[in-house]
Amino acid sequence: MYCRHCRSMIPDGSDFCPTCGGAQNDAAPAPGGYSSADFTSANPVARIPKRLIAKIALAIALVCFALPFMAVSCSNGSTTMFEQQYSGFQLMTSIGGDSDTADESVAEKEKDAKPNIYAIISFALGAAALILLVIGKRSKLCGVFSGISALALVAVAATFRSYYGLDSLNTGGSDSLLGSANMSDMISVDVKFGLIIAVILFICAALCCFLDTENP
Repeated sequence: MYCRHCRSMIPDGSDFCPTCGGAQNDAAPAPGGYSSADFTSANPVARIPKRLIAKIALAIALVCFALPFMAVSCSNGSTTMFEQQYSGFQLMTSIGGDSDTADESVAEKEKDAKPNIYAIISFALGAAALILLVIGKRSKLCGVFSGISALALVAVAATFRSYYGLDSLNTGGSDSLLGSANMSDMISVDVKFGLIIAVILFICAALCCFLDTENP
C-alpha cells in the first residue's frame, strides 16, 4: 500500500508511515502527538505541484520549436556572404529556405535538405509526454519521454554539420564566385536560443515527472 500523505510504499495495514510519520486513518493519532498535517506542511517539497510544472514546461518547450534553433553563415574572413536561421519546425520539415546564398553549391544543399529526424523525435515525444500528463497517465513514463526529447535536441546540434553534409561542401570549381576554395571551411554553424531553452525545459519537465510521488 501507499502512504496517503507522501505516497511512499509502506507495509499493508500500517497505521503510520515510516517515512513521513503520517497516520493512515483519521482515527489514529500520529506518533509524538503531531498530526499528519504537521508532517505534510513540514515538507514544502511535497507541496510543489510538480505535475503542473511539467505540463507548463513541456508546453513552452513545444512552442519553442517556432523559435530559431540553428543558424548557418558563410564568411570569407571580414565579409559575411549569407546567414540563415532555422526554427525547430523548419528542421522537422526541411531547412531549405529563400536565403540569397553566394554560391550555387550552398543553394543546392538547401534545396535538397532533408527533414531532421532528431527534431521530429524530440517534438513527437515531447507532445506525447504532454498529452499523457494531461490525461493523467504515469509520470515516470512522461519523464522518460521528456528526457529523450532533450537528448534528441542535443543530437540536432551535435550532428548538424554532418547531417546536412556541410563538412564536404565545396564551391564547385573556378567558375564559382568564391573561386576553388573549400567552402566548408567558411561555413559556420551556431546553436540559437530556441534550442537551448527547449532543452532546458525538457530537462525540467523530466525532473518534475521523476520527482512526482502522486502518480509514480
